Amino acid sequence: MNAMILAAGLGTRLLPHTLKRPKPLFPVLERDLLRIAVETVLKLNPHKIVINAHHLAPMIEERVAKMDYGVEIIVSRETEILGTAGGIKNAQRWLDSDNFAVLNSDVIMEPDWANLMAAHEKSGAVATLALRKNPDPVKYGPLAVNGQGLITRYLSATGPGHDGSAGLLMFTGCSILSPSIFQGIPAGRAVDISKEVYMPMTMMGEGLYGVAMETPWTDVGTAQDYHKTVMGLLDRRESSRDAGINMEPGARIIPPVYLEPGAQIGANAIIGPSAAIHAGAVIGDGAQVKNSVVLPGSSLPSGAVADGVIV
Repeated sequence: MNAMILAAGLGTRLLPHTLKRPKPLFPVLERDLLRIAVETVLKLNPHKIVINAHHLAPMIEERVAKMDYGVEIIVSRETEILGTAGGIKNAQRWLDSDNFAVLNSDVIMEPDWANLMAAHEKSGAVATLALRKNPDPVKYGPLAVNGQGLITRYLSATGPGHDGSAGLLMFTGCSILSPSIFQGIPAGRAVDISKEVYMPMTMMGEGLYGVAMETPWTDVGTAQDYHKTVMGLLDRRESSRDAGINMEPGARIIPPVYLEPGAQIGANAIIGPSAAIHAGAVIGDGAQVKNSVVLPGSSLPSGAVADGVIV
């Protein structure tokens, strides 16, 4: 069993923050999204992990080079972005020997890998998707499955025939695929796996199965979702202030906060409540940060107020 993490996206839903930092490297307190994804698929005990990269790919490669998990991690570089299926096709040479897992890097979840793999092997599916209850059929494409787990309806969130109530399930971004999936993915161009692979499979009524899961799941693909996720985690934990933070006289901390080594807090600045300040961030004198995330290397001018934002 091998695994692939999809990390090549342009991060358009997190602009302008992704102009300088690819979405997979956005921090969620102690861990960035890429590390979270890698540690999630490691629970499969994979022989190798493939991570595709396009937008700011050198930063992804540098991050992967620092990882040491005792398993081979390969970066599949895309000179042109290839989409969710095209990226998988481009990595075929590393994945076509056995079933493999695929995980989106912009979701945080704990899949029931054992149940997902057992269902995949039992059905002989080409693809088995981890599903969950759909909280918003307008935002997330609705799915329907029959009693055997065969996906009988798969619509995009804005696709034809979508009435906002077509299904109670949604795709989580986690799946187990068989090597035969490569036969249905055109080579050499961008391919969307939902629209060009999964939906046609559903129309033919074969090969695409789903397993409903009740494990926690968080979408961090948009700026709003990312901010909400970090704030939610802050509210559920004790404040953390590591050594190596430069705090000038008069600076105040109002919990809950998360402060990383290398952050600089100016004189009379107010940090919190609900603030995450990452390494290399510079908070100016008299500035205030509350209900906000300050990304690594970002700065807030003296006297400025960051409230409910990503800096």
